[in-house]
This record gives sequence, structure tokens and C-alpha cells, in this order.
Amino acid sequence: MFDDLPIVTRSLQIVAGGMLATGLLFCIKRFNTRIKLRIAILALVIAAVVYVLFALLTRNQLFITIELVGLMFFLLLVWMGYQYSFWFIAMGWLLHVFWDLGLHPAQTAPYIPQWYTWLCVGFDIIIALYLVTILVRDTEK
Repeated sequence: MFDDLPIVTRSLQIVAGGMLATGLLFCIKRFNTRIKLRIAILALVIAAVVYVLFALLTRNQLFITIELVGLMFFLLLVWMGYQYSFWFIAMGWLLHVFWDLGLHPAQTAPYIPQWYTWLCVGFDIIIALYLVTILVRDTEK
């Protein structure tokens, strides 16, 4: 469905993405929650911009437009996170998983390296779960 990679290869790529996310979280663990959330916001924007950059390399107007629409959507979530609630940022990371899987299988987005989609899934899930954890913890205080 998504690509011709064996399930073991996909699984390893997802784990690698999770390990990268864990490494980022380890690096920022000493910061307060507000700074951690700002880093998560910046990382979400970067995650969306990377797809735009891949599309720009193709010079295919349709691919570029699709990725720019995605970027605008994630920027909207970032704005809503700043204006209303950081829960929108956690939701953005969860929705980015669907962006990865729903729009970027090898057959429909040949400009995205197969390994990147799966790496991104692992990264997105760990960051989303972490944000939910700290937001719930801070709500209970």
C-alpha cells in the first residue's frame, strides 16, 4: 500500500525516528515547559517546511501547492496554539502523522524518500505523546 519496503525496514525507520525525537527531548529536558513547547512549535514548522522543500526540488506545481497547503494548515495550528491553547500543538504533531501516511506513500508522493516518511512517523508520535504528557501534567497541578 505505502511502499515496497519490508515491514522490518519500515519498523526500523519508525524506531529511528522515535530515537531522534527522544534525543531531542533529552537535550531540552532541563528547560521549563514553556520553552519546551516553543521548541515543539519550531520543530512542527520545520517538519512541514521539509516537505515543501522536497516538493520544490521537483518543480511540480501540484506537489508544491499540496505541500504549501499543508504548511499553511500547520501554521494555523501553531497560531491557534499561541492564541488559545498549546493543545493545538500536540494535535498538530498527531495530525502530522496522518499527513505523513495519508499523503506521502511512495506511489502518490514520489518526491519524498521512502525512509523519510517512516522516520517522520516515529518522530511525530513520540513528540505528540510527550506534549500530551506534559500538558496533562501541567493541567493537574
